Amino acid sequence: IVKQTGSGNRYVYVYSNGKVAYNKVELGQRMGDSYELLSGVENGDTVVVAGQSRLADGVAVQIVNRAE
Repeated sequence: IVKQTGSGNRYVYVYSNGKVAYNKVELGQRMGDSYELLSGVENGDTVVVAGQSRLADGVAVQIVNRAE
Protein backbone atom coordinates (compact mmCIF):
# COMPACT_ATOMS: atom_id res chain seq x y z
CA ILE A 1 0.00 0.00 0.00
CA VAL A 2 1.43 3.34 -1.09
CA LYS A 3 0.45 6.61 0.63
CA GLN A 4 0.10 9.54 -1.75
CA THR A 5 2.33 12.41 -0.66
CA GLY A 6 0.38 15.38 0.69
CA SER A 7 -2.89 13.50 1.19
CA GLY A 8 -4.38 10.65 3.16
CA ASN A 9 -5.13 8.66 0.00
CA ARG A 10 -3.74 5.14 -0.30
CA TYR A 11 -3.01 3.26 -3.53
CA VAL A 12 -1.82 -0.11 -4.79
CA TYR A 13 -0.40 -1.07 -8.17
CA VAL A 14 -2.48 -3.74 -9.90
CA TYR A 15 -0.95 -5.73 -12.79
CA SER A 16 -3.00 -6.53 -15.89
CA ASN A 17 -2.05 -7.32 -19.50
CA GLY A 18 1.61 -6.35 -19.10
CA LYS A 19 1.03 -3.00 -17.38
CA VAL A 20 0.34 -1.66 -13.90
CA ALA A 21 -2.52 0.60 -12.85
CA TYR A 22 -2.42 2.91 -9.82
CA ASN A 23 -5.65 2.02 -7.99
CA LYS A 24 -6.97 4.08 -5.09
CA VAL A 25 -8.00 1.79 -2.22
CA GLU A 26 -10.13 2.24 0.86
CA LEU A 27 -8.65 0.64 3.96
CA GLY A 28 -10.68 -1.27 6.50
CA GLN A 29 -9.39 -2.99 9.62
CA ARG A 30 -5.70 -3.40 10.36
CA MET A 31 -4.70 -6.93 11.30
CA GLY A 32 -1.10 -6.99 12.51
CA ASP A 33 0.97 -5.89 9.52
CA SER A 34 -1.92 -6.39 7.06
CA TYR A 35 -4.93 -4.29 6.08
CA GLU A 36 -8.40 -5.14 4.89
CA LEU A 37 -9.08 -3.50 1.51
CA LEU A 38 -12.70 -2.38 1.20
CA SER A 39 -12.43 -1.12 -2.40
CA GLY A 40 -9.99 -0.63 -5.26
CA VAL A 41 -8.98 -4.26 -5.74
CA GLU A 42 -11.09 -7.13 -7.06
CA ASN A 43 -10.78 -10.80 -6.14
CA GLY A 44 -8.12 -12.38 -8.34
CA ASP A 45 -6.25 -9.12 -9.10
CA THR A 46 -2.45 -9.33 -9.14
CA VAL A 47 -1.11 -6.68 -6.76
CA VAL A 48 2.53 -5.52 -6.88
CA VAL A 49 4.15 -6.13 -3.48
CA ALA A 50 7.74 -4.97 -4.15
CA GLY A 51 9.41 -2.20 -6.14
CA GLN A 52 6.49 0.22 -6.10
CA SER A 53 8.81 3.25 -5.84
CA ARG A 54 10.04 2.54 -9.38
CA LEU A 55 6.56 2.36 -10.93
CA ALA A 56 4.08 4.82 -12.41
CA ASP A 57 0.51 4.42 -13.64
CA GLY A 58 0.36 2.69 -17.04
CA VAL A 59 3.99 1.55 -17.10
CA ALA A 60 4.75 -1.74 -18.85
CA VAL A 61 6.27 -4.32 -16.50
CA GLN A 62 7.52 -7.87 -16.55
CA ILE A 63 6.68 -10.17 -13.65
CA VAL A 64 9.64 -11.97 -12.10
CA ASN A 65 8.92 -14.62 -9.46
CA ARG A 66 11.85 -15.47 -7.22
CA ALA A 67 11.86 -18.39 -4.83
CA GLU A 68 13.55 -17.24 -1.64
